[in-house]
Amino acid sequence: DYPTLGNNVGMAASPTIWNDLLILCMENAGESFAVGIDKNTGENRWRIARPRGINWVSPIVIRNQGQAEVLLQGPTGIDAHDPLTGKKKWSAPGIRQGAYASTTFGDGVVFAPSSKFTALRPGQGKQEPKVLWQSIKLRPGYCSPVVQGGLVYVVNGGGIVNCADARTGYILWTHRAKQGSYTASPMLADGKLFVLNEAGVTTVMQTGREANVLAENRIDDTFLASPVASGGAIF
Repeated sequence: DYPTLGNNVGMAASPTIWNDLLILCMENAGESFAVGIDKNTGENRWRIARPRGINWVSPIVIRNQGQAEVLLQGPTGIDAHDPLTGKKKWSAPGIRQGAYASTTFGDGVVFAPSSKFTALRPGQGKQEPKVLWQSIKLRPGYCSPVVQGGLVYVVNGGGIVNCADARTGYILWTHRAKQGSYTASPMLADGKLFVLNEAGVTTVMQTGREANVLAENRIDDTFLASPVASGGAIF
């Protein structure tokens, strides 16, 4: 049986490491905050209040005009902060998160799951962030999107894989992976896209502008967390 968590429900965002900082966003029905912690000593470098509400979105660190920024996304929109101090640098209040899938970044653009999947140019100095395009066809459910080589890959909860042009949002191809429920985020490795369902079936696809299924592999177990690749192996 699972324990009764009460106000702790929603503490499911993954921590992020940047240089010597551990960055964690804790948004739930109780006290909510984001914090930057010295990974060597455990000392808080900064701590900021966050909106209360169930939110599983993990923070990410991007490079914006050569400067690092940590992005926090939730029901109030996207907020960019200086990872050294926690000071807010810019906000995109219209890009509200659906609580589960996390934002990704590539080629200077933020790709944010929200009520509409949004490609966003980060704010720079006094210049506000700019929405480049939005799509209602690319909503991912639990699975965070991935981007590489000018393409963005989005998997929904039923295993529909969409590949879109990262500059325009135009969907280049759609493929239905093995029937089942999909919670794990897709993984890019070795020029391939790995899409894993909860029943342990991985669909391996060639990355690119055409759909090309290379293999289906099965591990007889239940999978919810996302796979990672390192040293020639998948974990």
